[in-house]
Amino acid sequence: MTTNKHAHHGFTIVELLIVIVVIGILAAITTVAYNGMKTRANNTARINAASQVYKLVQLYRQETGNFPTTSAVCATIDNVCSNYAGTTVTSDNTTVLNRLRTLGTPPQSIPRQAGNYFGIYFDVYAPRGIEGDPSRDMLMMYWLEGQGQDCKLPAVRDSGGNQFVIPPEPYTSTTTDRTNCWIGI
Repeated sequence: MTTNKHAHHGFTIVELLIVIVVIGILAAITTVAYNGMKTRANNTARINAASQVYKLVQLYRQETGNFPTTSAVCATIDNVCSNYAGTTVTSDNTTVLNRLRTLGTPPQSIPRQAGNYFGIYFDVYAPRGIEGDPSRDMLMMYWLEGQGQDCKLPAVRDSGGNQFVIPPEPYTSTTTDRTNCWIGI
């Protein structure tokens, strides 16, 4: 019986390094793809919730002739949101949600993003007047991850010429990686 002195009993260091590099590349590709899918899914959930609230408020206004609120509040059942300045809103939204529930179900919550801007927020400010119509003074705000995202709802233009002026396309913050969606109701 002869033995082969050159028989391999395992992998060489070079072979192991190649396998490790390939696994690392595949892991990086998978992570990037997963993060992109997660961002799109979260933004879709935010847009769907905002659309649901938008429709409920429009129905409420058609039925009653009024907005469901005269103050600034969060639009989801979990009452988690920030205002246009990124400050957490602590107002009680129970009355607003009870009014909207007469026509449908407000969204429970939306995925929270990092930073100071999150949730769906109602801002009612009568002197502003949206698109030149002083009776349209309710503004709904929500934020999407990534710059230049499509808000999917009609953007607004403030007649006052102040910080609320929004171009027809979504307003994108230039200082962070988010899109500010401000919708007139």
